[in-house]
Amino acid sequence: KHGAVFVLEENPLHLKLAMHLYDYSALLTSGRLVLVLTDDLAARLAEFFEGRPGYLLPTQMFTVPQRSPAQIADLQRRLEQAGEAVLGVQARVVESCAETLRRRTLGRLPEAPRVALLSVDPSEMNLEYAGRIERALNRLGWASEVCVPDAPDKCHIAARMQAIERASADMVLFLNGSAGAMRPLIPCELPVAARYLPGAGITPILLSQVGPHDLFFASSTSQCEALVAAGAPTTAVTQCELGADDVLF
Repeated sequence: KHGAVFVLEENPLHLKLAMHLYDYSALLTSGRLVLVLTDDLAARLAEFFEGRPGYLLPTQMFTVPQRSPAQIADLQRRLEQAGEAVLGVQARVVESCAETLRRRTLGRLPEAPRVALLSVDPSEMNLEYAGRIERALNRLGWASEVCVPDAPDKCHIAARMQAIERASADMVLFLNGSAGAMRPLIPCELPVAARYLPGAGITPILLSQVGPHDLFFASSTSQCEALVAAGAPTTAVTQCELGADDVLF
């Protein structure tokens, strides 16, 4: 669900013919299929990512026998050049969001805080639980902005930073992972919490990536121990069973 296929074609008539031969509307609407003309590849990809910075650059290229090795090598070279332009676009989006967050004046948490719910885990369990948390926040009357990888445009750090900015978040909740490299981009006064579901993988946590008010919620004692072993401060780790309130969730 969270991946996208970029189809590169130099002749727009070939794309038109393909549209007549097969119905790609669902893939195009969902954003999982992206058609790109190669006449000016760097400019076209940069334009696409300007409007959709949450996409990830393709990391694999599948070739067709109709193209010679020389043509494939040339396309790969152009893709690498275009990739540099795209990374620049995404970096500017991330820095713009970070600058907006730095300008905010943060005080005590309000009674109904605005929450940014973020994750990089595309597993079905994680996406389903994110939906439950969103419904619970709505029932509590807490505004929320959710960015989990259930669509191709929600996978890059730029999408997660935009979600925090859109929410004007009073707190950030990461599901099945910590803020990691995003933490230096988020004001230390902005509370960040990480919630780990059963079976979630624990990656190393650098103290430089942990704010003074950050919290880690584990699903079991063993997960608490794993978080501390990974680098989370002992005082910031709490065991918290999964919510079982069907009315709330």
